[in-house]
Amino acid sequence: MQRLAHYALDLPDGGDSGFQETIRVVEDWLAFRRANDGSPPKRSVGKRREHRRVRWTIRQPHERGFQCETVVTVSQAERDVGLTFDFSQDGPPFRTSPVKFYRPRLIEDLVRGPLTWMSAGAPVRREPETFRGRQAGRRLSQILFDERRVFPVVVFSEVSGGFPEHDLDRVVASDLLALARVVRIDTAAGWGVVGEGDSRLSCFGGAVRLFWPNATAGDSPSDHPLWNPSVPRKRLRRELRELIFPTSCVIANRSAADDAVRGVLRAERQEEQQAALRRARAQGVDEGRGETDDLLEAAVSAEDRADAAEELVKQLKTEVFGLRQQIVGLLKKQGEGRGSANIPPSAPTSVAEAVRRAREQFSEDLLFGKDVERGAADLDPGAGPPEKILKYLSVLADFSRRRSGESALGQDPVRWLAERLGGSGAVSGESESGKNDPQLARKTTFHDGETRRRFFFHLKVSDGTAPSRCVRIYFEPTTSPVIVGWVGRHP
Repeated sequence: MQRLAHYALDLPDGGDSGFQETIRVVEDWLAFRRANDGSPPKRSVGKRREHRRVRWTIRQPHERGFQCETVVTVSQAERDVGLTFDFSQDGPPFRTSPVKFYRPRLIEDLVRGPLTWMSAGAPVRREPETFRGRQAGRRLSQILFDERRVFPVVVFSEVSGGFPEHDLDRVVASDLLALARVVRIDTAAGWGVVGEGDSRLSCFGGAVRLFWPNATAGDSPSDHPLWNPSVPRKRLRRELRELIFPTSCVIANRSAADDAVRGVLRAERQEEQQAALRRARAQGVDEGRGETDDLLEAAVSAEDRADAAEELVKQLKTEVFGLRQQIVGLLKKQGEGRGSANIPPSAPTSVAEAVRRAREQFSEDLLFGKDVERGAADLDPGAGPPEKILKYLSVLADFSRRRSGESALGQDPVRWLAERLGGSGAVSGESESGKNDPQLARKTTFHDGETRRRFFFHLKVSDGTAPSRCVRIYFEPTTSPVIVGWVGRHP
């Protein structure tokens, strides 16, 4: 049988009540299935001391002539409870499956209930996780590039304070329940992620990106598919399912309780076989058949085969791990044709848009005063140009981060900024004569978010014959975060 989907859930310290509640949910789901397709399950039970297991197997013929099989197993190892769900079809391994598989209702029923289920060591969530702010983005970056991460992560990015389709992230979280981690981020969190990795792996403006396990900051953007906001809803859901469901069969996600029960039941079978061998040996001695030597020889031979089998298992486990890595790599390549081209965020088309995006992207690094929007509105919309204004504010945000963080500037702020903005003409402070000029003082006094103050430093974005195209950015470099008091005409 070719396995098409695999779920493994654990209920730590669920106890007898958790085991019985899980059995009840499975039986209710099976009754629902029988009412719809009439498929009777085959039930098997195994038990030894504090370990027990109930397994249901359902085989159904498909209209195309092959068999589909669903196996649900509920296990209890002392206080811990586990559930596994496997869906398979007969046929050669890794053949393209004609079966459309969707998240089984059983998984939703379990997670919606009163019990707190875990998968791969993390709680199973029905709702997307939300990351807001640059600091949260940095935490998400650590999750994305953690080599121990087992599940794929689907990132939904925010645009203008919301999402293009406000419930799509919730629908996808339901589709991929217990198979992927679904998160949503605001713009500031998106920049926090980029700050830790490659900017080509960015996710902004309503886009959706799938981050595979074993992601690194230096990965190619094509390794982690990106969908832009214009991709139809049905296509996005379908492609995510087609990419993620197959990975559930090869990722190293198992139920700890199920593994423990398997081990105990296997040991029980071995004990029974050894007891039968001892009885046979004793019977041979009592009856004087001379069979004892033959039995001992058979036992030694069996032990030798067991040792060889154990070595083979170790070798195969190593090979399986390598094959899993290769399969995940192939699935990544399969995803290269999905989603949209990895196009970086488009350039702002107006001064107002450049200022708005800077407010969103650098909300933790720059504090914008109340005069900024008024100054921007008084400029020609194409002044700067707008892309250059956003770039200058980005450099100023980087300056603010380095001043407040662990990275030292190592030089004078004006010189540091000038080196990154193309020369000494791009940034300046007021001269001594300018500082004592009352008329200039009046023109360079702006609101800092709390009160009005004099600003002595400014960035020269552009000069122009028309005042509406001559852009200056006044800022205060000594505060944390840096205050931007003016984006507008030359005073």
